[in-house]
Amino acid sequence: VFHHANAFEEDGQLHVDMAVYEDAEIVSDLRMDRLLEFPGRDVSRSHLQRLSIPLGAKTSVSLPRPRNLIHNSLGSFFDFPAINTLYRQKKHRFCYGLAAVRPTNFGNGLSRNDMQEGTEQVWHEPGGTVGEPLFVARPGATAEDDGVVLSFITSSDGATSLLVLDAHTWVELARARLPYAMPYRFHGTWLPL
Repeated sequence: VFHHANAFEEDGQLHVDMAVYEDAEIVSDLRMDRLLEFPGRDVSRSHLQRLSIPLGAKTSVSLPRPRNLIHNSLGSFFDFPAINTLYRQKKHRFCYGLAAVRPTNFGNGLSRNDMQEGTEQVWHEPGGTVGEPLFVARPGATAEDDGVVLSFITSSDGATSLLVLDAHTWVELARARLPYAMPYRFHGTWLPL
């Protein structure tokens, strides 16, 4: 586990939603020589999972294994979770993150995960790489997914753009091309314009 999406209390339990890798091979996947071998070895499998920790136990208890929140995830890869920040420490339905459309040695798509329905929608541009998503609520929004998801995309021609996806329909709304190229990165990168 590198990244957590959210945590909230419900029915005497603390629920922690997170991106869980099947094994520790991801550490080797992140070596520079592996990243440069495109498409190389497929990126390790990871899943959006929930760990439910019982609260108020009088003695020590064994924790249950985390359970998958999404059924039949398209590429079996999820990381860099983002939610509507108005739902931090509250029960939430939607979680956005990096996805993998295989074969690939890194996350190359964006996913919209509906944890109530157990479904995933993936946005992907062949030959492109995307960055960590960020949810931005529409001013005055009342629905959890009423807003946009922002990410950077580097297209197959090397051009980098700010990508804007509708968080509800998962359709591309806009793309603003940057006057320079940005390298693939794991976390947000802030550069002067």
